[in-house]
Amino acid sequence: MGQRAKSWESTGYLVDGWNKSTPSDISWTIENDPCPEGYHVPTLDQFISLLTNTNISYSDKGTNWSASNYGYLILTSKTAPSITLEFPAVGYRSHTSGALGTPGTTGYYWSSTQYDSDYGYRMYFSNNSITPSSKYEKKLGHNIRCVRNN
Repeated sequence: MGQRAKSWESTGYLVDGWNKSTPSDISWTIENDPCPEGYHVPTLDQFISLLTNTNISYSDKGTNWSASNYGYLILTSKTAPSITLEFPAVGYRSHTSGALGTPGTTGYYWSSTQYDSDYGYRMYFSNNSITPSSKYEKKLGHNIRCVRNN
């Protein structure tokens, strides 16, 4: 992905020192893996499998999501309803300035699957829809959600 061993807050509208170049590497490596040992960034297939095997709902039934009332995606296991996973709608960081965009209203989460040297796959959602396989420029600051290795 846009692999850089650097993280940014998901609040605050601007960051200093934002690197707006396209990352040169095309996969997560040990040197730039943002996940702790024993975890990894999920693949596109893992995102698709997750959505296939869960019931999808939205906080507040998808209404009133805003920068002051953050929404989130709720995934509930179809076979074990007590198991849920939530993704906050924390927006993204601009590829040109590092400015925070659409906080509280959309969620962008990178997968580890590459499209090519400039684009990677991400899961995107808003208050009433979800797309597990949209591709976008890797220089955008999207979120990651580490998952445990098998």
